[in-house]
Amino acid sequence: MFIDTTTCPGFTIRVLNKSFIAEEPSHRDDIIGMVATCFAEGEPFCKFLGITADLLKEHLVESLVDKCIEDELSLVCMDNETGNIVAAMLNEDFYDTMNPDEEASEYLVSNLPEAIPIFALLELLDTQLVEKRFGSAAGVKQNEVLHAFMGATSKQYSGRGLASHLRKLTVDYAREQGFDYVVVEPTNPATQHIWTNKLGGTVEYNIAAKDFMLDGSKPFANDTRSMERQCTIVMLTL
Repeated sequence: MFIDTTTCPGFTIRVLNKSFIAEEPSHRDDIIGMVATCFAEGEPFCKFLGITADLLKEHLVESLVDKCIEDELSLVCMDNETGNIVAAMLNEDFYDTMNPDEEASEYLVSNLPEAIPIFALLELLDTQLVEKRFGSAAGVKQNEVLHAFMGATSKQYSGRGLASHLRKLTVDYAREQGFDYVVVEPTNPATQHIWTNKLGGTVEYNIAAKDFMLDGSKPFANDTRSMERQCTIVMLTL
């Protein structure tokens, strides 16, 4: 069982699985709420597109957390004093990313249309990486590439290094589980810095937000906070 109590003094990092949730069932909803709030309030594209925490919670994060509990590939961080969940790194097998459930994909498009530009951008980044490194989606094997999908840290715990430590432990855990690579699409400059400069990841493809095209238009062209930002996909070889 992967449990870390030394990397971040005062905090315990655990694998998100059924056993963890069974110890305190309320942790499931706590994780869902924390991740949804962090992205709605702190992720630049979500803020620009007006995607609320309630929308994220209902149509994306809840089902993602349930999948993560089943997959046992994600990590959560607890404050030892309060017992609260204060950070999480939600991961999945990249094989699943490249072979999505069609019904789930259709549900997202129908019920969270505000996020279509984000999904399309992520799909572009993933496709560019796969073509460069694996030839095609068929070249991505199960249990080969860990996809670090959504990372979140509660606002009141920012600046304590939890984000960096959680991502470093994600890499360690991926290696322990037999994965050969970790891939991530960091949309925030701070997390881009962690994955590349601190963890040694390689940028496999990038595109300026202002240049991203979707159905003949540029959905982020008027986002003055993000338009010059480089959107990247990063790979780490384990």
